[in-house]
Amino acid sequence: MSSKASTHTKISPEDTIFVQLLKQFFRLTGRNVAARPNFFIFISLLVTILSSSSIFLTKMTNEVTDFTPKDARALKELKIYNDFFGREGDPIVIFVFITAKDGGSMLGVPQLNETVQLLDSIANDVKIRDEQTNKTLIFSQFCTSFCEVNEPVRNVYNGLMINEQYNGTSLQINLAYPLSTILGQRFRIDDNFFGVQASFLFFYAFVGKQNALLDAQLVLLQFRAILQDTVDCNSAELYEMAVTNFIQK
Repeated sequence: MSSKASTHTKISPEDTIFVQLLKQFFRLTGRNVAARPNFFIFISLLVTILSSSSIFLTKMTNEVTDFTPKDARALKELKIYNDFFGREGDPIVIFVFITAKDGGSMLGVPQLNETVQLLDSIANDVKIRDEQTNKTLIFSQFCTSFCEVNEPVRNVYNGLMINEQYNGTSLQINLAYPLSTILGQRFRIDDNFFGVQASFLFFYAFVGKQNALLDAQLVLLQFRAILQDTVDCNSAELYEMAVTNFIQK
């Protein structure tokens, strides 16, 4: 009689109904597990495998904003940036910083020649996927309002070429900072040239070439665009990586 009673858990009259039901559930579960251990081991393994399979089936993404506090200033600035540049779609921007291999000046015909070649190669050879039309697009086909943002680099290069032919005596070429003039066309170069040295000598002012551009240590290429609904974020990320891989070749 005592051995039979020892197999049952004693339920205290002070236990609540929930605790009593919980004890009965554990008692029933323990009996079944002890009676059929192999079955429950198999069930446990099966549930674990099914639950873990989602890890391999789920596409992994890396969103840097997930690690940023919601009230961070950077997120507020990003929202303002997206509202301003992305009124017609998601904005995308890629900056390419170019310096001379020898650490010297970038204000030379050979240096800017390679820079312009790189500019044309990225704009014409690197492509982005348009899922809706099932076509690939080059930068000039989706750049919208920012197609000519790098033209000052090309203009300065052309100006240097003309200056070489006329030994810097052409009055139609005024490579100055921040405003340059070539053949009567004025344009800003301060968005593309950095580490600049400009001359304020009386001679340059006398010949009408104030703030003459003498040196630049860095050239910045900007690839800005507004992505339409036909181009998703994954395609944009692939495009950014394609530009990076193209430069690293």
